[in-house]
Amino acid sequence: MEVELAARVYALELLTTQLISELLRTVPDPIQQAIWGQSHLHHLADGVPVHTESLDEEARLRVRIKAHTARILDTALAHAQTAPHRPRAPEIRP
Repeated sequence: MEVELAARVYALELLTTQLISELLRTVPDPIQQAIWGQSHLHHLADGVPVHTESLDEEARLRVRIKAHTARILDTALAHAQTAPHRPRAPEIRP
């Protein structure tokens, strides 16, 4: 993978993990929320349009998408569990 592309992928993964972790810190049951999120994302991964050379490659790609989303959610949950529950801040509207 090209260095620039790899850097972008890692940056997006870091940002995504941090955002999910912060969200999970605001819910009373972060484990259940992470389980729901994983199930929901796996369902979405089954329907996302992918362009590959073969059905076999498409299936492998979908499995990898699911594995990566599960890993990101697991990492975010682990980060969220290191800090106490924090109530959500009220929405600020202009």
